[in-house]
Amino acid sequence: MPTEILIQLRKTMTFFCPQCENPVRLKIGQVMIPHFAHIVLSDCLTSFSERESPIHLKGKLQLAEFFKEKSLEVFVESYMPDICQRPDILVKSPHQAYAIEFQCCTIPIEVRDLRSRGYLKSNIEPVWILRSFEYPEVPPNGIVIIQLTHFRQAFIQHDDFGDASIIAYNPNTEQFIYYSHLIHLQGTRFIAKIGMLPRHLQSFPFRQLKPLTSLEGKVYWGIFQRYRKRFLTNAVLTSKKGVKDPFLRICYFNQLQPIELPLFIGVPLGTVEHINGRHADWQLAFIHMCMEQGIQFQDISNEQIEVFLLQNLRENKFKLARELCLSYLHILKQLSLKVNSSLLKQKVPEEKLLEIFLQLIVAKRTEY
Repeated sequence: MPTEILIQLRKTMTFFCPQCENPVRLKIGQVMIPHFAHIVLSDCLTSFSERESPIHLKGKLQLAEFFKEKSLEVFVESYMPDICQRPDILVKSPHQAYAIEFQCCTIPIEVRDLRSRGYLKSNIEPVWILRSFEYPEVPPNGIVIIQLTHFRQAFIQHDDFGDASIIAYNPNTEQFIYYSHLIHLQGTRFIAKIGMLPRHLQSFPFRQLKPLTSLEGKVYWGIFQRYRKRFLTNAVLTSKKGVKDPFLRICYFNQLQPIELPLFIGVPLGTVEHINGRHADWQLAFIHMCMEQGIQFQDISNEQIEVFLLQNLRENKFKLARELCLSYLHILKQLSLKVNSSLLKQKVPEEKLLEIFLQLIVAKRTEY
């Protein structure tokens, strides 16, 4: 609404909070977007909403306009008394209702999950959109190493083919940002393909991401191999566990320096936040288990995979961890490797491994 109309409304009308029903004041300043504020602080502010920043207000209004442009019913800050929640935007289509949450600040993940369960209880699908990350060194579109805080990692979504991504929105540029095809390196570091889409070109429901091209897959491979080499070179010096480090113990047992490990140890596959250690850590542990038990890769059973995962599982992500193991097992079978005492000293041409890696991350994934 134009400022003149808002000023007139403020002079002639009284306003009340739809949640706590206490009086609110219409504030019209020169800096912040016009908004309502409680005249007297109430429990309403601490129930299911946090104080909004100017960037959150701006983004929320832009997103509301976006959904209206899609010919959907849109309700901003619509209070839902049955679950005592108020989504940023409630969107209704003929077949489905969506609770859109534009998250600009860090909140406890438990609060996020509580809100999502409340929406689902009312047959409303929650859609969480993060505020865009600020990376001045990142090109507008490209494949780079980014850092994702543990809070942001909690918003990683996996599509039908196992690809991991996060969707965000930048109110300043009015663009949706996709941090897609995430491959976990270590801690908060990920390789990601960053893509930007202007608001007017975005569809809803959000489309499934396209697979990487062969050229993009090679860029991923190159970035990861540089990271892998640096990690293996410094593995002894940077280990915090010393002689108790399982990775170093297996290397020592096989009379190998970490940098001497074959290329099929440490293949970049998906995210590893649900398995202990880096890619090289868990893959070497998997190989070592097969060597100790004399299990050929083509003979390994689902039960043996489950036993390995139970010993190496981190958090409660069994399904995703199992998919990761199956992808790696597929690579080992493709390489026609034989499990014997010299397995870790076998040399595999990088071109062959790259070819198989590209098949996994470029082509759509299938059940093996």
